[in-house]
Amino acid sequence: MGSASLKGSTKSKGKIIRRKRKVKGTYEKCKIVDAYNMVKDGSASTRKAAKTFNIPYSTLNDKVHQRVPLESRMGPMPTFSLVEEHKLSSHLNNLAYVGYGYTKSEITRHASDYAISLGKRAADKPFSTRWYRSYQKRHPESELVVPFLLPNQKILCTSEEKISNYYEQLNCILFEYHGAPQRIFIMDEMDLKFEINYKYDTLTVIGAGNASGEKIPPYFVMVEGFDEEEDNTFIRKSQLVTKGFRNYLSDHFLNHVQMKENENIIVLYDGHKSHLSVDLIEWAKEQNVVLFVLPPQESCIVKTRNGGVFEAVVSSYEVEYKKLINKKHKFNSNLDVVAVAKKIYDKVVNPVALRSWLENAGVYPSRDARTVLEILESLNATS
Repeated sequence: MGSASLKGSTKSKGKIIRRKRKVKGTYEKCKIVDAYNMVKDGSASTRKAAKTFNIPYSTLNDKVHQRVPLESRMGPMPTFSLVEEHKLSSHLNNLAYVGYGYTKSEITRHASDYAISLGKRAADKPFSTRWYRSYQKRHPESELVVPFLLPNQKILCTSEEKISNYYEQLNCILFEYHGAPQRIFIMDEMDLKFEINYKYDTLTVIGAGNASGEKIPPYFVMVEGFDEEEDNTFIRKSQLVTKGFRNYLSDHFLNHVQMKENENIIVLYDGHKSHLSVDLIEWAKEQNVVLFVLPPQESCIVKTRNGGVFEAVVSSYEVEYKKLINKKHKFNSNLDVVAVAKKIYDKVVNPVALRSWLENAGVYPSRDARTVLEILESLNATS
């Protein structure tokens, strides 16, 4: 009597042993993008790229020959494309590598800023923590990008490993882009509080200066009280990331910098204060402006004895503001506050302060990580 065969099973001494169904291998989506780019730029054949990144040859081959879209997937489409999300992941990994770790909310904010700059998210509808949980599942390779609480952020910023990584990267950038003092800038944003007609507002000032001691005039951003059409110098705080910094660089900064054709400018910013989007950093590079973070031990959450050039603007403003209030001085409009802030900025941000900060931070003249670590150790010993 014939017996019916059981698909996916075998008999052994009267027992039925079911074979486990073979599960297709899973692989990180960003690896597909890397392999795809490797083939497209001619660095490797399709077979070699598939082997290098341990992904199925047929999968990669279909995408290379556009039989299957690079971003094909089941279910609802995510906000970012695979390439865009890969750029975001790489950006966050690079920041973590040089000592800039972020909290869960800050990582989510980075992503929101990027989505807003791409026009894929409204400014008043940022991502939630739900997006972050989903992002983590999609990017298990992002081991460096994990949430850090503030105390751990400070430890990360001052660790020997991260400081060494930072100065290795910085010196590579200075070498690649021929970092002369007149082309090495620091940029920072300062928030100045004031009151007009019993209403409290904030004036944000963006300042910059180079290692030669030349400063860029201040750029003012009002949180409230100004219509953008009145003056393109004043924009709303909510649009600072998506529009303000780009306006600052294109309409203000580059107009005050003397650049020769095909010459690059290096601008260092505080990665814990100014969360610049991936899109903005890429756009800036197209304008020959290379954006890189400040040394991690000099970020706003650490503040070494080197202090800062632009922090002095805030402290001097607070002293002057209190003096004026005590003298019954009345601020009738935001422009009155701007006048006070500009006067202080012009006085505090001077050639000596700029050159001193960049030298003490080991930016220019450039220092290696070992020298910087020795200086930090001596500072800690005397504190």
